[in-house]
Amino acid sequence: MSTLSHQPAALARKNRAVVMQALARAGQKAVALAIGKDLSTVSRWQGAPMEEMVMILAALDLKVVPITMRCFDEKTVEALLHGHRQWLASIEHPSQLAFEDDPE
Repeated sequence: MSTLSHQPAALARKNRAVVMQALARAGQKAVALAIGKDLSTVSRWQGAPMEEMVMILAALDLKVVPITMRCFDEKTVEALLHGHRQWLASIEHPSQLAFEDDPE
């Protein structure tokens, strides 16, 4: 059974957009200095090499996200949301949210 993506083109476009936005924020010169390459090398990577890399990532069902993001399993999040929805649906009055009995 293959785990490769059947529709990598859309994901590749999104991956490329994320990379290009990050590159624009950081600047080609800063990236070149950080990785020890010439500015012209980083500039060339924005063409065919970038297209190839984002297609490889997409074909492997991988996506590019900022380092500050955290990934969660969709099924786990849905289970948590379902439980919270059920709990919220049972609340009829704010007093039910008290942690301890209010003497009043």
